[in-house]
Amino acid sequence: MIRRKVFFESVAKTEAMNRFFTEKAWWFLGNAYLNLEKLEEAREAVYNAYTSDGRYVDVAQSLLNKLDEELDNEPPVQADTETPEK
Repeated sequence: MIRRKVFFESVAKTEAMNRFFTEKAWWFLGNAYLNLEKLEEAREAVYNAYTSDGRYVDVAQSLLNKLDEELDNEPPVQADTETPEK
């Protein structure tokens, strides 16, 4: 598991990657940290996936909320339920 963490860290921090693969690397890195029970690091990696605003945004938001509860962080990430004003 630690080798996977190192791999995902290096991929996520590589600037030559396109946005899709970078987001995916952050997502998998967050999950690797979860498996290692490193919740702070997991939250940071999942947050990076979340802020990429790609295909992992919904699952990342859900996981961030759970991590924030576990870590007693306030406030958890909230869904953007308001519609923009026109």
